[in-house]
This record gives sequence, structure tokens and C-alpha cells, in this order.
Amino acid sequence: MKKSSTLWSGLKEALKLIEDHSTWVVGNGKGIYLWKDRWAGEKSVSELLMANNPFWKPLTNTLSAYIKPTGWNFSPTMTYILSQVGIEVSQLQDPVAQQEDKRVWKHTPNGQFTVRSACEAIIDKQPSPPWHKFL
Repeated sequence: MKKSSTLWSGLKEALKLIEDHSTWVVGNGKGIYLWKDRWAGEKSVSELLMANNPFWKPLTNTLSAYIKPTGWNFSPTMTYILSQVGIEVSQLQDPVAQQEDKRVWKHTPNGQFTVRSACEAIIDKQPSPPWHKFL
């Protein structure tokens, strides 16, 4: 039996941490997946639909299909779907179609990831065991 790499599993956890603690500033939309990325809040559209199944895997629409030079270009049907999961298109910040999309880290004022801010985010999320006060 082949032993799995602890390095790979650690990297996957680190990538999940970065994903969970970052958000997107929408530019041209070419690097952001409509269904799978967290571009309009704390959860992705598929997470808001509570649809954690293989159906979402092949859906690779990027936001670029819904951006025009003057702003968002969602069809009435897509606007309705988004509103049903709490995303109001009229409330979204307008994309900047001439710029690249940018992932920003939530735990620093400038949006830049640092190892220190990641450690602080992890430590803040971990509950202390009941016996920690006796140390």
C-alpha cells in the first residue's frame, strides 16, 4: 500500500485556508468562476445553493461572460437565481472590466497575504481546550 504524502495534504489545507479567508475584487472576470468562487460575499453561489455535489464540477463559466464595459450584464433569469440566494445584482460593486481580477486577503488592511496574518487567523479560529487555563 502506498503512503500518501503529508506535504500534499498540508498544501491542500493551506490552499483551503487561503480560499476561506480571501475574497475577490472583480475586474474583467476572466479568473473568477461564477458558481465556485466567492466573488459576491462569504460563500460561493454553489455553497449558497447548498449544492455540494459533482454537478458543479464541469460548470466553468467565468464572470467575464456577465461583464460589459459599463458594468454587470446578467440576464433576468440569472439575476433572479442570484437574488434567490441573497445576491442582489444592483447592490454589487461594479466590475472594472479593464483590470485583472484580484484575490485579496481579509486579514490585512492592504489585502496582501502574510504568514503572520494567516497564523493569527488560524489561532483565532481554533477553540481552546478546557484544560488550557491550567497551563
